[in-house]
Amino acid sequence: MAATSRPEIGILKSAAEIQRLNRRLERSVNMPKVFGVAGYIFEWPFQNEPEWGDYWMAGLAVEFPFLDGLSIFGREKRTKSEHAAALIEEDKVLEGVRLEVTNSYYAILSAREKLAVLKENLVVAENNMEISNTRYSAGLLNNLELNQAVLDYTAVCMQNALTGFEFLSALEGLKTAVGKELKF
Repeated sequence: MAATSRPEIGILKSAAEIQRLNRRLERSVNMPKVFGVAGYIFEWPFQNEPEWGDYWMAGLAVEFPFLDGLSIFGREKRTKSEHAAALIEEDKVLEGVRLEVTNSYYAILSAREKLAVLKENLVVAENNMEISNTRYSAGLLNNLELNQAVLDYTAVCMQNALTGFEFLSALEGLKTAVGKELKF
């Protein structure tokens, strides 16, 4: 889907097609050229008599690019290398887009797995904080240990929020890599 919807790939395909047509055009410059001319002339005859005279004329010219300083071969090699360079550039960008899509996909999978693990950690941190509050109320825990439990819970919540952001960022990266809106 990314190969068809990304604008830079379309632009490079057009550039490669232009180089191919330029190569064909350069070949046609080296072919013999034939020019033809024909005409019909109406004139009043001598002393303006009402009889029309008719004269036809025709001409033909042939041009051969034999002695072109052998620049024909150089121009042919140049256009061939430009076409090859355009094809290579198109392949590079296409491979880069594939890599970008693959990286975004794996970033989504990684963030999804991390979210699942953090959800379990959040449940454990909540239970730990509830137990710490109960123990603190009973006088079995000092203030420093309660604050450590609250800090652990806050760290897990913050890590969960950051991983959620990473997941959403990876989704947007995939949308950008594909080049159009995705439906999940």
